[in-house]
Amino acid sequence: MVEKQNNVITIDNKEYDTEKLTDKAKFCIQALNVNQAKKQQLEIEMNNVDICLNHYSKELKKELIDI
Repeated sequence: MVEKQNNVITIDNKEYDTEKLTDKAKFCIQALNVNQAKKQQLEIEMNNVDICLNHYSKELKKELIDI
Protein backbone atom coordinates (compact mmCIF):
# COMPACT_ATOMS: atom_id res chain seq x y z
CA MET A 1 0.00 0.00 0.00
CA VAL A 2 2.69 2.50 1.02
CA GLU A 3 6.19 2.38 -0.46
CA LYS A 4 8.73 5.13 0.22
CA GLN A 5 11.75 6.03 -1.96
CA ASN A 6 13.83 9.15 -1.24
CA ASN A 7 11.40 12.10 -1.41
CA VAL A 8 8.73 10.10 -3.25
CA ILE A 9 6.09 7.91 -1.69
CA THR A 10 3.91 5.50 -3.66
CA ILE A 11 0.34 5.04 -2.47
CA ASP A 12 -2.06 2.88 -4.48
CA ASN A 13 0.37 2.87 -7.44
CA LYS A 14 0.56 6.69 -7.55
CA GLU A 15 3.72 8.61 -6.67
CA TYR A 16 3.67 11.65 -4.40
CA ASP A 17 6.45 14.10 -3.51
CA THR A 18 6.74 13.85 0.29
CA GLU A 19 7.71 17.51 0.53
CA LYS A 20 4.31 18.49 -0.92
CA LEU A 21 2.26 16.40 1.51
CA THR A 22 0.27 18.14 4.21
CA ASP A 23 1.14 17.57 7.85
CA LYS A 24 -2.07 15.57 8.20
CA ALA A 25 -1.11 13.33 5.26
CA LYS A 26 2.34 12.78 6.80
CA PHE A 27 0.72 11.96 10.13
CA CYS A 28 -1.65 9.48 8.47
CA ILE A 29 1.27 7.74 6.73
CA GLN A 30 3.14 7.50 10.02
CA ALA A 31 0.02 6.16 11.77
CA LEU A 32 -0.49 3.57 9.03
CA ASN A 33 3.11 2.38 9.34
CA VAL A 34 2.91 2.15 13.13
CA ASN A 35 -0.36 0.23 13.01
CA GLN A 36 0.84 -2.14 10.27
CA ALA A 37 3.86 -2.99 12.43
CA LYS A 38 1.62 -3.43 15.48
CA LYS A 39 -0.69 -5.73 13.51
CA GLN A 40 2.25 -7.89 12.46
CA GLN A 41 3.44 -8.09 16.06
CA LEU A 42 -0.03 -9.06 17.28
CA GLU A 43 -0.29 -11.75 14.59
CA ILE A 44 3.01 -13.21 15.82
CA GLU A 45 1.75 -13.13 19.41
CA MET A 46 -1.53 -14.82 18.40
CA ASN A 47 0.45 -17.54 16.63
CA ASN A 48 2.50 -18.07 19.79
CA VAL A 49 -0.67 -18.27 21.88
CA ASP A 50 -2.10 -20.89 19.51
CA ILE A 51 1.10 -22.93 19.85
CA CYS A 52 0.90 -22.74 23.65
CA LEU A 53 -2.78 -23.67 23.71
CA ASN A 54 -2.13 -26.73 21.55
CA HIS A 55 0.85 -27.75 23.66
CA TYR A 56 -0.95 -27.50 27.00
CA SER A 57 -4.03 -29.19 25.62
CA LYS A 58 -1.89 -32.18 24.58
CA GLU A 59 -0.10 -32.22 27.93
CA LEU A 60 -3.41 -32.16 29.80
CA LYS A 61 -4.73 -35.06 27.74
CA LYS A 62 -1.60 -37.07 28.62
CA GLU A 63 -2.12 -36.36 32.31
CA LEU A 64 -5.78 -37.41 32.18
CA ILE A 65 -5.17 -40.80 30.55
CA ASP A 66 -4.60 -42.67 33.83
CA ILE A 67 -7.32 -40.95 35.84
